[in-house]
Amino acid sequence: TLLHEVCGLDDVDAAVSIARLIIAADKGAAARLDRVGRPPLFGAVHCSALFDLIFEAYPAGATTTDTRGFTALHAAAAAGTSDVVEFMVESGARIDARDDRGRVPLWHAAANGHVDVVKSLCSRTRRLSSAENPLEVAISRRHYDVARVLLDAGAPVSNRVVELARTGPLRNAVLARRKRDDERKRSRVAPVVASKAVLGDFSHRINVGP
Repeated sequence: TLLHEVCGLDDVDAAVSIARLIIAADKGAAARLDRVGRPPLFGAVHCSALFDLIFEAYPAGATTTDTRGFTALHAAAAAGTSDVVEFMVESGARIDARDDRGRVPLWHAAANGHVDVVKSLCSRTRRLSSAENPLEVAISRRHYDVARVLLDAGAPVSNRVVELARTGPLRNAVLARRKRDDERKRSRVAPVVASKAVLGDFSHRINVGP
């Protein structure tokens, strides 16, 4: 639609002015979807003023999912507009929404190197991985500041993460975290193993008798 096209203009001031005219003349313009099911709000996430204007006209755009599972929050995270991301999360946008490749908004922020957005999302969720690990893509694309934030927040250190970090500046930090994670796993398993051994011995005594 025309409003979708306007949201893609490089001249932000012109985009806001034209969008205001379109919405004033056609109240339903902000609710119309493009061919993949996206309302104009998806294209407005790069500019707070434009986003605010279109959101006011169609708030439901913040929770709309397109045919590929993509949401406006995914788009804002990829664009790196932290104020828009924070506003949408507070407005009820799903922080754990997955697109058709299993990627959450955090993954898109990490993939594009947006440190502030990654910090904001990490502070709002404990689910720091999905079908694709944000830490993996951050290291593979050399967004090391983002990777450090994810590590500090507790993102899982997979075998792939260890492999990617082996020759980079995060090698020691990744290996240290992996070691701590392994130690925690062993400490959780040990009491379970000991309990099973005790129960097994007790059961044996009952069956055998005095």
